[in-house]
Amino acid sequence: MRRLSFIALLALAASVTAAPPPQPLGQLSVTTTPKGASIAVDGTKYGNAPATIPNLSTGDHLVVVTLADYEEARRKRLGVAADTPHRLVHRKLLR
Repeated sequence: MRRLSFIALLALAASVTAAPPPQPLGQLSVTTTPKGASIAVDGTKYGNAPATIPNLSTGDHLVVVTLADYEEARRKRLGVAADTPHRLVHRKLLR
């Protein structure tokens, strides 16, 4: 009986697939001129510049910075890559 249970356990273990490795995360440091602009990444607000946004998935992101009396600045398809996990972005805001 023990031998049968051990064989059944081995068969079950072999049929379970390993979970995929976790996706690497990156971070984005945002600075603006003038300082203090509001930062949103993919529609989520992250405070005011300068700021570092942690735990971003690799791939493209939309970064929007706004400040009263200045034009909104957008950066589409800003990539965070696994081989460069820390990306620095600077936006000069225009009146």
